[in-house]
Order: sequence, then structure tokens, then C-alpha cells
Amino acid sequence: MFRNWFLIGTLVLIFASLTSSPTRACESVDEYSLTGCVDLWSSAYIRLPSSTVTYFDAKTEKFFTANTDNVEFQRSELHMTLDQQPKAVSELLGFPVSWHLELRPWHDSTYDLPNNVGQGGPRHEFLADDLQTNLNGRMADDYDPLFREYYLDLRPRHFFIRLGRQIIAWGKSDGVYVLDILNNFNLVNPEIFDEQQVKIPVWAANINWQINSTYTLQGLFIPQYLPTYYAGVQIQHGYPIQGGYGDFTYNSTAYFNNILNGQFGFKIPSQTNLPSTRLNNWIYGARFSNGSAGDLHYTLNYLYTYTTTMIAYPGNTSTFVTATTAAWRPHRMQVAGGSFDYDWDTGNKWLDGTVFRAESAVNNGDVYYEGTVGNPVDVTHWQFMGGIDKTILGDELERPVFASFQYYQDWVVARNNRCACGPHSNEFQDLGFDGSNAGFRGVYKSVSTLYLEKTWLPGDFVGSSLAVVHDWQFDDWWVKPEVTYQFNDKTAVVLGFDIFAGSKSTPYGEFTNNSNVYFAIHRVLL
Repeated sequence: MFRNWFLIGTLVLIFASLTSSPTRACESVDEYSLTGCVDLWSSAYIRLPSSTVTYFDAKTEKFFTANTDNVEFQRSELHMTLDQQPKAVSELLGFPVSWHLELRPWHDSTYDLPNNVGQGGPRHEFLADDLQTNLNGRMADDYDPLFREYYLDLRPRHFFIRLGRQIIAWGKSDGVYVLDILNNFNLVNPEIFDEQQVKIPVWAANINWQINSTYTLQGLFIPQYLPTYYAGVQIQHGYPIQGGYGDFTYNSTAYFNNILNGQFGFKIPSQTNLPSTRLNNWIYGARFSNGSAGDLHYTLNYLYTYTTTMIAYPGNTSTFVTATTAAWRPHRMQVAGGSFDYDWDTGNKWLDGTVFRAESAVNNGDVYYEGTVGNPVDVTHWQFMGGIDKTILGDELERPVFASFQYYQDWVVARNNRCACGPHSNEFQDLGFDGSNAGFRGVYKSVSTLYLEKTWLPGDFVGSSLAVVHDWQFDDWWVKPEVTYQFNDKTAVVLGFDIFAGSKSTPYGEFTNNSNVYFAIHRVLL
């Protein structure tokens, strides 16, 4: 019954958007060199399978089983941007100056729906305060903020300097992150592929020196550490309270939360220790790159940073076997690597237009949870990603297909400290770990991705894409087909599916019961 009403409501929203009066993409005030844009994004994810799920209640310290909710995610947000290049300031300083402000107020109406329809019952109690909106001054101010980006751009001769809260892209990959870890992620809904939607902006001084027409040296200074946010890791009053209530809480996150919340008959007090903003705690990065030297582009990268997530350490002993407290803190990490892309242009019609790209990095000081006990281990691991992009079937189709294939590997080459990790001490807990041996990964792990994209009909009003992710060790899958219809240059609607397959203890297979159909609408308002 509810699903029918939801579909009717979606159609009403689409019709209202289509009958809105036409507007320009952005409004400009030439007198002040000011430009403003407003877009509306709205999406809803409707669960396909019907099942039950078991949670651990942080208050009663008992497990309970409930029906899965029908609506996993139903979020609307406005994207509002303002850009200005103040002429008086630029003339005074003798070089161009501009500023950018981006606001994204959002609300997830899943938490307004009845129990078993949306995030009702205990899930609402534990999740809504953080994940219902970013207008309440809670966690969202850091991890999914109202004021998303705000920075000042300075362009002295041979320099580009960006100061403020921003997203900084490194690397050559899509959806696989080797070098591109300057901005961590908000994984409340990890199905969102748009990195600009889910990356957490950081405060940074981003300084680029144009050495000559070819080479650039970039320096980064980031004073505050913001870890990746996994739904479920929230520590309040000494205890993690969320458990596994979120639809997309990873098994490994829920496993830790349930134990700390009292699964074994007692709660384990937990404390967080974020790095301060003192200079010695800052994140520092440097990148050397060539910009226009022929068909080959490359970068050399170094980053002195922290683990992308907070690490759970035994608080008062050396092992979780005997620990009675837990301490959450990041670990210092060094990342050294590089990337390249090459656009093949030799006169061979079978190879021309093919782009080869790769990136690689050695991470020293990263931390994995090893063995059944799951004690944290300082490791050195090597990551590599290789990709091929090409437009294919150009002679056979009026509108050809864009194809992209990637292969990623992660290899633990050294453990930098000893660990009393219990059974399976040569394996590491992956995202699907829920206490069983099936959730372990080995020292070597590999993932491949495939992406296909094609437009249809005159004017390219219909777009289609297919994304496939496969983990070779766990043999699990994530398949994401999507169709977009562009009504005009202001309004587009999207229909897609997220299909998960695999074991209940694998990174993607753990979400088998979260397979869904999703709808989205994008409307340019100003």
C-alpha cells in the first residue's frame, strides 16, 4: 500500500517540476561580478526483497528481530552556490581574487515515516539525531555540512592558491581510492557513486606553483582531521550507542558496536581522541605533476596523514581478549606513490582514443584488524589500480558506447608490530566481518570494476549506464544499472537499481537484502 502512495507522490513531484516556469541555469549580477545557482536533488531508495534483520538493543542489552523497512533512504537537498570575483580587491592586490560559497541544506524524510516503512522504532531513536538533517547543528556540521564548501582563490603570477573548506582530487581512478584520500567519505549511503556528493570537505591551504608551462608543484596543509563516517560508529557518554541500526551499517562496524554495547553481558567504556589542530598534528601533502607534455601525464605524490578511519584500540591492556575499555583514535600514516594516464594516438584506429591510466601507492602505518580477536596491526601495504577507457562501437552505432575497466589490488607486504590476534592471525577482518571466518581477507585482495555508458534518441535525451563491481577473493558482486531521461536543460529524472550478491560476510554480499530500486530527480531552479 505504502509503495503505491510513494510512487504517486514521486509522479506528482516530477509533474510539478515539468510545469514550473522556465528559468535560467544561473543568475548573474554583472555589476558585482556575482553569480548564483540553485539546484534541487531528490532521491528515494525502495527495498526490493522483504526480510527480517536482527539488532542488538543498546538499552536492554538484548538482541531483537524486526522486519526490514521499505524505504532505505529518501533525501532531498538544495545545492546553492555563490561565486564572485571582486574587481576592487583584484585591482588593489594586482592579481585575480575570487571566492566560492556552497550551501547544501538537506533532509532525509525516511525518519518521518512510520515504523517498518522508514527508519522507525529504535533506529529512529539512535540514528535520527545525526542523520535526519544537517540543520540541527549536530554531527552533520562536520561530516555532511550545511556550509559544504567555502574558499578564497588567489592567482598571483605563477601561483594558484585556494584557502578554505574544499574538496581536493588526487588520483586517476573512479570509485577505487588509492591516492585520492585527501577527503574521507560519509558512508551513510555508500551506494551513491557521485564523489562530490559523499566526500567530506576539509579545511586546507592548497598552494600550486606553476614552475613552467608543463610542470606544477602542489603543497597541501590541512589543519583538522575528519575521519570517514560509517553509520553506527557514534560514541556518546563513553559508549557507542548506534549498533547496527542503519540500513548500510557494515557488519564489521555493527560487530564492534554490539560488543562494546554489552553483547557479552557488560558494556565497555569507549573514548575518542581526535588529533588537535597543533602544527605537528596537521596533514601535509605534496604533488609534482606535468600538465600538457604530449599525451603522457603523470604525478608523483606524498602524503603525511592519518588512517582514513578511527581505529579501535584496547584501552587498558594490549589485547581485546582482556580489555575492559576501548580507545578510538587514528594512526599516523605515510602514503607515497604516483599516477599516470596516456592517450594513445598513433594512427591505429583500433588503439587511437584509448586511455591507459594507473596509480600506485605504498601506505606505511595503515592499520588493519587481524585475526579472530581483531586487534589492530600497523601494516605496510601496496596498492595498485590500472584502468582502460575507450569509446567503442563507433562505426556500428550512431551513438557509441563509452567503456571503462579497472583492476585494483591491495597487498600487505609487512606487519610493523606484533599482535596477539588469536586464530587466523594471517588474515584480516574485512567490511563484511561479523564474527565468522567467512569475513576474513588474506594479505592479497583484488577488485575489478566495469562501467558502460550510452545515450539514445536524437538530442541525447536518454542516457543509460551500467556499473559492475566484483571482489575476486570473496566472489561477491554489486551491479548498478541506471537510466536517465532529460526532459529539458533544467530537469532530469533517474531510475536505477542496486543489486548485491554474495555471502552475508562479504563487503557487498552483506547487503543482499538491501538490493533496491531508486528514483531521483534533478531540477535547476536558478
